[in-house]
Amino acid sequence: MLLGWPDECEEAFQRFTQGAENSGGITVYPLGDEQYLVVVLCNLGPYWEEDRAYWLNNHASPPAAQLLTMPVLSDGDAPERGLTETDVLYGAFPINYDPNTQTLTSLHAHRGLRDCGVFYKYHLQDARFVLDEVRYRGCDDPIEDDKSPLNADEWPLVYPSTAAVDHIGPFYKVIPVPHDLQGQIMRLEAVSNGDLRLLTTDGFALLHDGAWQPYFLAPEQRFMGVDKTGRLWFLPEEAPYTIFYWDSALADYGGSAFVRADAGWLPVDDPAALEGQGVLTDDQGQVWLVTEQDVRVYADGRWTIFTRDTLGMRTVSDPDLRLDFTLTFAAGQQRIWVGECDWGELWPKGGGGVRWLNTAEFAAGEFSWAGAQASTSQGCVMTIAADAEGNVWIGSDYGMAARINLAKKSWQQFPLPSPADYQRGYPVALSIGPDGAPWLLSALCTGVSCELRGLCGDVSCDAMRALYHFQDGTWVEVMGLQDYAEKLYQGPTLPVLFDAAGTPWFFLGGTPFRIADNHLEPSPVAGLNVLDATVDAAGQLWLVAQAGDNPPALWVLEVSTD
Repeated sequence: MLLGWPDECEEAFQRFTQGAENSGGITVYPLGDEQYLVVVLCNLGPYWEEDRAYWLNNHASPPAAQLLTMPVLSDGDAPERGLTETDVLYGAFPINYDPNTQTLTSLHAHRGLRDCGVFYKYHLQDARFVLDEVRYRGCDDPIEDDKSPLNADEWPLVYPSTAAVDHIGPFYKVIPVPHDLQGQIMRLEAVSNGDLRLLTTDGFALLHDGAWQPYFLAPEQRFMGVDKTGRLWFLPEEAPYTIFYWDSALADYGGSAFVRADAGWLPVDDPAALEGQGVLTDDQGQVWLVTEQDVRVYADGRWTIFTRDTLGMRTVSDPDLRLDFTLTFAAGQQRIWVGECDWGELWPKGGGGVRWLNTAEFAAGEFSWAGAQASTSQGCVMTIAADAEGNVWIGSDYGMAARINLAKKSWQQFPLPSPADYQRGYPVALSIGPDGAPWLLSALCTGVSCELRGLCGDVSCDAMRALYHFQDGTWVEVMGLQDYAEKLYQGPTLPVLFDAAGTPWFFLGGTPFRIADNHLEPSPVAGLNVLDATVDAAGQLWLVAQAGDNPPALWVLEVSTD
């Protein structure tokens, strides 16, 4: 069976085939170009029905069918709990599809009278149902004057929200996150053409010309990220030993958009850790990613895998340590930089330091990893950032920051300050300001010296954090112990970002704060829960954030005209 429907649909098909209409409970709507919407009746109750909807593509070779999903309320009695995705069309019969407008309406009646429940309205777009509105009426709600409770299209609107908040502080809400984009929000990326890309563990959405253009993968795929050419990289969940990419350009020319790209690939110990992680593309078009085992690059149709040994890092003596690789591409140098940290149960226990590789030489087939003889050849390295002057800043454990300039063949180390009653820990976030100076967020340790933390059990690393700005050859404390709050560990750990005016922004506990004169302002500028943030090429600061209990949305910092 091409559609691949479940057993209950097959039973219904056999039953309805015997009916007078002999339709088998199947309705087919032509969509053009040998593509069809197929609605299959799978179950029938006293006043309701359950359907499945399929997108049938007869233009493909061989013909292919895709089971469609649609967003519905997570709890039909509590609209405030948000939306979830389902592949079952459930509602009081008949469920209505208008082929002229490509609009689908469905009433989830809470009783046979059909005077209460949830009313959904969708439109069909690019092989998916897009939710237009949701209306809700409780069975005990009073009857409004001049309105019949039987007219579901007049019930109170609960989606889109009629109580939307458009401004909070200096941030303006641009557009809600698509409700049908499932999975945990992982990354907000600024694309070179001015678009924005929001990645989740299940897929991504592209903001183009003020509107979302969501792309989705089937639930059985582990979506990783999108490279600079627009290819989607994913691992089949049932076959983690292989890897694919999806290239829409191939489909435009009549070929298969799915390309198996597993030459040289080896199985990943924890495929789930790659979901929504993102991939990195160098200027030669080579695609890089990190796993908990190694560093991998896809070039000329084949993967090359670099382990700690082939990177020139010392072998890990403790098999229980977790490897954590960091990857940065310095375009001005045409080099890929790799840092590595060995994690114990609670804190770092050393690492392989940092190595770098000339990507142009790698593309030409002649390369070698450098850095084995540098002062940064060992230690836990979690943060790497390059400035416009050819300097690369490295943050490593024991509160050490190093500046490397390959052109000048210079290596300099700048230890962080040691706050009272604490020991220097390890940097957790690093960014470069418009003036080329680094900003570094560091974890701090308590108890005995961090040098002994691998041997003693009464040490607490990342017990506190401090933020520093490098100025005139020294580290200036921007946020210290006096600024500590429990919120520091809530939400994602983001680096300092800079808007078009060069103003630094720090997200303490996921809340946006301005930094002025090397001091964190005492109050946040907006009551937003920031999930991720980025700055585009024009210097606009973008947030994906929640306002109170509202669903996540995309926000932008409004530029002052004063």
